This record gives sequence, structure tokens and C-alpha cells, in this order.
Amino acid sequence: MFRCPARSWWAALRFFLADTGSGVELDRAQVVVVGNAAGVGGRYRIGHAVMADALDADGIWDAIRSAGLDLPERPRTEDLDGRLVNVFLKCEASQDGHVRGRRNAMLDDSDVHWHRQIKAAVGGVTAAVTGDPAVFVSVSAAHQGPDGGGPVAAIVDLG
Repeated sequence: MFRCPARSWWAALRFFLADTGSGVELDRAQVVVVGNAAGVGGRYRIGHAVMADALDADGIWDAIRSAGLDLPERPRTEDLDGRLVNVFLKCEASQDGHVRGRRNAMLDDSDVHWHRQIKAAVGGVTAAVTGDPAVFVSVSAAHQGPDGGGPVAAIVDLG
């Protein structure tokens, strides 16, 4: 099992408690704030964690656990039992052009910008891990997580 030392470093800093995003494609500001409040009822909970890199399945599972689902040590998609509502991720291509020691061409590709490639890769990894395509991926996660990784938030239905 791959465990990136950056995971514990970023977790200690607690940078993953908030995430920001913006885009020039929007005509007006849109703000969404999601959180849990003690004493407030309801069946939905949100949890958060950090992906150490674009392939960090454990970071995704940690966010789901943080939302309140009791999962085994090595969870499978069947363990979610339809309780996952959505996963939100922020990602960035690693600036050294590598993932787990292997080179990739995201930063060098002349016909497809790296934003689209990392967004597709992280979205695909997340959908494969959870067995659910209810995934929203945003790019440009600079300073929001370890290089090549980023924050993850998961909303679950505790019924």
C-alpha cells in the first residue's frame, strides 16, 4: 500500500478543511458553503481528507470515513451500500511531471492542456474507487494540498 509522507504533513496543517475555486467562465459569483454543525439534524454529513497524489484511493476512503461511514480497513465499493451522495476533489498535476516515480506527459502535451488530463484522471480514479460517477473535480489546487494531490470532500447519506 502506497502511503505518501505528504499526507500526514498536510493533515497536521489542517489545510484540507477549506477549499476555494473560481473560474473566468462565470458571469457572476456563486458561493457554496457545506459543513456539519453540532446539534443540527438531518441525514447528510460531509467529511474531508487529502489525496497525496492523483492515484490515492486511501485519501478518497478517508474522506468518506470522515463523513461518518463505518468502513472496513480495506473497503470496497459494495461497502458504501448506496450511501455515497457525491465526492468533490481539487487536483493539480505534479509539477515534476511524475506520479509515484513514473513520468507522465501531462505538462508537456501540446494538444490537450494538463487541466483536462488531471481532471479526467482524478475523476476516473474516484469513480473507479467508489463505483459511482457522482464526482466533481476542480483543478488548480496549488497550495491546497501536496504537489500532485489535493483536498477531497465526501457527502454521505446516514439515513
